[in-house]
Amino acid sequence: MQYNEVEIIAAAPGTIIGKGNGLFDQNCAMCTSSCDWNAVYVRHSDGSVAWYGHMKSGSLTSEAVGATVSVGEYLGVVGSSGSSTGPHLHFEVYENDSYTKLIDPWAGTCNAHNGNTSWWASQQPYRVSTIDALMIHSAAPVLSQCPGGEAANEKRSFTNGQVVYLGTYYRDQLNLQTVTHTVRRPDNSVYLTWNQNFTSDYNASYWYYYFTLLNPATTGVWKYEVTYNSQTFNTNFAVNSMLQYTFNGNGNFTDAANWQAGNMPFTPIPSGAEVIVNTTGANECIINQQVVFLPGSKLTIAAGSKLKMSQNLQMQ
Repeated sequence: MQYNEVEIIAAAPGTIIGKGNGLFDQNCAMCTSSCDWNAVYVRHSDGSVAWYGHMKSGSLTSEAVGATVSVGEYLGVVGSSGSSTGPHLHFEVYENDSYTKLIDPWAGTCNAHNGNTSWWASQQPYRVSTIDALMIHSAAPVLSQCPGGEAANEKRSFTNGQVVYLGTYYRDQLNLQTVTHTVRRPDNSVYLTWNQNFTSDYNASYWYYYFTLLNPATTGVWKYEVTYNSQTFNTNFAVNSMLQYTFNGNGNFTDAANWQAGNMPFTPIPSGAEVIVNTTGANECIINQQVVFLPGSKLTIAAGSKLKMSQNLQMQ
């Protein structure tokens, strides 16, 4: 939430019929008295209305009430405004603006509103087991009670003999599933590999492992690879060097096509990562959304390169 990592987009085209913004967005418990949220309300062509609530203050779309939005258009950022126990999106759909009949877009036996009639263009299964993120840490992530935040302890560069923490973050972890973890050296040879067997169901979960690098360890870019539910995910970290990302295209920072080999940096830019802007001629790198460089990260702008900031760039 701090770095606007989870954006809310329109599920269907429609017209904005209401907005609420500027309210406190770090609530940690259900309200005991009246409290309002930051929200966007969209009416669709069939008269139905969708509520998008609990948004982060100041993150709402600049589109005014009466403006139209398209499928997938940005509406805001997930927050915890109003009666909320933590950051999440409250998505609520009504048949019309009398607000007397709720609709459950997901059709199934648990749907008490419209039964087996789905409102999704392409309905996913109820459970979709996948990985939300792979992260490399300098220490185990520290979670604290809302609203204290958390310490991700993310790091992308290590030296001989240091401890590397490998974090895996799951959606819909299910009992009896097996995960294969592999750490690969810069030459792609296997350094470590092991299986993890799940014995419980979780809507969301995270696990971490750690290992100590040899002294000396092979210099270069290492890979952490995870195979889960027939999909393989991977992320990189550097040993005895910085993990580098090179912008050598023309246009938005957030367009993967503008990055060498499509290798875009994570945001915020973690410790041990270096972003290199290396444009030529009239080409430029446009900071089109807030980009934060965490302590221990680095920004290098090559001679003659152009950097344009339409949004904030923060060096912490």
